[in-house]
Amino acid sequence: MHHQFNYHEYWFITELLYKNPSESQDTYINKINMTSTDDDVVSISYTDLVAACSDNKSNINNLIERSFSSSGLGIIAITDVPNLPEMRLKLLPLAHKLASCTPDQLEKVTIAASGYQVGWSHGRERLEGNKYDYSKGSFYANPLTEDLAQSMLDRRKEDGDSEALKWDESLVKTEEEVRALAKTCPAFFAPNIWPTEDIPELESAFKDVAQLVHQVGIMLAKCCDSFVSANVSILLSAVIDMIATIYYSHLHLS
Repeated sequence: MHHQFNYHEYWFITELLYKNPSESQDTYINKINMTSTDDDVVSISYTDLVAACSDNKSNINNLIERSFSSSGLGIIAITDVPNLPEMRLKLLPLAHKLASCTPDQLEKVTIAASGYQVGWSHGRERLEGNKYDYSKGSFYANPLTEDLAQSMLDRRKEDGDSEALKWDESLVKTEEEVRALAKTCPAFFAPNIWPTEDIPELESAFKDVAQLVHQVGIMLAKCCDSFVSANVSILLSAVIDMIATIYYSHLHLS
């Protein structure tokens, strides 16, 4: 199980989910550290991250600099996230359950029109030598909205003059343009699809973990934004606030 979290302006990888469900976070972090050839992976406790976001006197700038400097690994591990172990144990077994579904069941959650970037994907990616990758299966979904295009349209009716709306309108101006963009970029805009009949518990378990990843990622992004603001004279304002609400996050279970 691996969640990868990315933004267009900010790229952060926050390792919240660990390979062995029975392995503690500290044990996993130590394993990563032991395999590092240069600097260790920087880890920040959830408590310290929350404090840094709410109290200017508590900051993690030195850790951010260490991680994302030219000599850093570019990874920050967030440890001791509340409720995460229980959520992981609820979600991870469902990956095996999904992969064990019959071909007909998996076909119901396979969307070829999305480039296999929404729903189930297996043997669709080409690796070196133009060979298809059958070594893993993936399940993709947007945990923040079931239908991105519709959410963008709804926000135009509800949010008035929000920063998120300004971001939307910098990309597309009219409802027709939103729908045209969705049709042109189905990998981002295809609505979610869930194995509701065969694994009804997957949707809620997936969203619980993925939304937690999103929330923690936003907190880390805000701290990084504060660090950059203190060291760069020109910075686009409100970028993080827009990222927090535009629903462009895309996560996968594999």
